[in-house]
Amino acid sequence: RNIITKYEINNLKDDGIFALRSIPDYYRMIDFVPFKKPEPLPKDTIAPNFKLLSLTGQEISLANLKGKLVLLDFFYKACYPCMQALPVLQELHEKYKGRGLHIIGIDPVDKKEDGLSAFLAKRGVTYPVLLGQDVAKDYRISSCPTTYLVDKTGKIIYIEVGYNKDSKSKWEEIILKNL
Repeated sequence: RNIITKYEINNLKDDGIFALRSIPDYYRMIDFVPFKKPEPLPKDTIAPNFKLLSLTGQEISLANLKGKLVLLDFFYKACYPCMQALPVLQELHEKYKGRGLHIIGIDPVDKKEDGLSAFLAKRGVTYPVLLGQDVAKDYRISSCPTTYLVDKTGKIIYIEVGYNKDSKSKWEEIILKNL
């Protein structure tokens, strides 16, 4: 597939050689439309429900977690910032799981046969991890990591795209306010 994106004409004797009629019929003309990154779901909307199997075979549904605080982490294993967030998420999981926080990892990129279970076990991840490309579309994930905090009524109360050194303190502050 060949695409002409730009051309300039300098003192041509035959200006027809760069006219549209000079392009062979077997070339398909298309208009380039740049990718528009979707915005994440807005705060204060109801989080889309999902029902998926975890890597360990457990069926997990967001509807079944109503009445609990849920942190959804969209990640994949080749994403460096995602891997930086894993130990922090694991720490929060261990610290608050007994108080009503449920952390769920959702990988929209990798496949189970890619060795994801062993990869996560090696990093000490014990919270459930789901594979969900369709769920990522429902949540308008355009980059990873993206984190959603869903309150006990199922409403999105916090969204963070990316990960940085301040993420843990922001997450923990919101978790403590909503447990």
